[in-house]
Amino acid sequence: MRKRIYFSIVVLLLVAAACYEDQGSYDYTNVEVPVVKDLVDSTFDAIVGDTLEITPTVVHSLANTDQLSYKWQFMFPYEPFFQYFEGRTLKTLFSLVPGTYSATLTITDHSNNLKYYYDFKISAKTEFSAGTVVLTDVGGESHLAFVKPDGTIMPNLYEGLNGEPLPAQPKQLLARNLAFQPTNIIDYWVISGDPQNAGVIIDASTMKKASLVRDNFFDPPASFTVNNLQAGNFFGITTGVIDHKLYRGTSNTFYGFPTYGKYGLAAAGDYELADDYILAGAETPGPQYYITFDTKRKRIVTFDMATVYKDTTYDVMPTGPGFDPKNVGIDMFAMENLNSSVSLAFARDAAGKIYEYNFSHDPATIRPKYRREFKGAGLVRENTKFVGTIYEDLYFNSDDKIYRYSHINEGLEALDADFGGKTVTMIKLDKINGKDVLVAGTEGALYYLDIDTGKNGNITYTLDGLDGDVIDVAIRK
Repeated sequence: MRKRIYFSIVVLLLVAAACYEDQGSYDYTNVEVPVVKDLVDSTFDAIVGDTLEITPTVVHSLANTDQLSYKWQFMFPYEPFFQYFEGRTLKTLFSLVPGTYSATLTITDHSNNLKYYYDFKISAKTEFSAGTVVLTDVGGESHLAFVKPDGTIMPNLYEGLNGEPLPAQPKQLLARNLAFQPTNIIDYWVISGDPQNAGVIIDASTMKKASLVRDNFFDPPASFTVNNLQAGNFFGITTGVIDHKLYRGTSNTFYGFPTYGKYGLAAAGDYELADDYILAGAETPGPQYYITFDTKRKRIVTFDMATVYKDTTYDVMPTGPGFDPKNVGIDMFAMENLNSSVSLAFARDAAGKIYEYNFSHDPATIRPKYRREFKGAGLVRENTKFVGTIYEDLYFNSDDKIYRYSHINEGLEALDADFGGKTVTMIKLDKINGKDVLVAGTEGALYYLDIDTGKNGNITYTLDGLDGDVIDVAIRK
């Protein structure tokens, strides 16, 4: 009975406490959040060297008072890494290099000391941000033209802007991207065949000379010959064969530092490389490795991503009649990686007979499929170049024609393109609106060929009026 009395007393006390008048304050004020229109998640175009002005529409009861303050921040991957501006209207002479940058507007409400953040992007451009750079050979001299999107040609642009000619004997034109931003081109490399002056590096935003190729060495050699370089990879460096040795620009430091991408020593090892090679995984952040040909011992040798010479330590696993990649025996002069299942290489024996080699590979294995005489051997010339698609079509130029070759059935046919009897001096693959396009060059002209599914290389666009023979192009979209 006593337990029941105690229990009843506790219940009555709880009820009394609940009924006691609450003296707390429940007069809450809703926080007014600034609404910013036409800014968040937008991208604003900015012309380098011109004024960038952005005035956002801000909806807030204090918008026209000093109770709201505004701070703008630009972020970029090089020193000093940030720029700051104040005021409701952003107005500044835009000075960042071309590229796409993250930016933030911070609005502070001083009536309650709350801050609000609004993110957007800025796309920095110059008059050279979109168009085609064309390297031509004019009687042994190197000329560089810029073609605007409307087809207007700015001829011999480098000499006009820099007051000096390019090094003679043009060989290659590379478009180097910013690290981890494959579409953000930061400079062009014009490669020449002159061992005393192997090339020039040009600022892509201004087309002004930035440095010499020799300046990209920590310890520049007195003279050197560039055999074949590649750019346009995920890490934003150049790599390739120089004086028949393998070089790779350093990526072991922050990509905004001036030492990023420079060449140290060549990959150590007893080898001499042919000009052509395969860099597997170039456009991805994953593992990369090199498939190359050693002309000293006439065999396929490999290097890892750090350019450590692996020699012939790879495994060989034939998937057909095969061949011995560790003892090819004759000189390979061309290699094309079509996809993860098919790579093609071509070699010439002492009698001039050309053989086709089909294989696949990974970092530790080469899988030879076959070696056979190349059906198109009679069409291979000194200036013949090979390019291949992931759909396993191989294209090559011969005199005034371009041919398509299929390794599957040894099908060989000339494309529909008619170059008016002019010798084709360059071929290169590109994509326009997601479709494969073959870009071809001749004396004085550039052509776009449709090689999409069901097409046979008909010319869809011709650009006339270039100086000399087209050697190479870089297309910036």
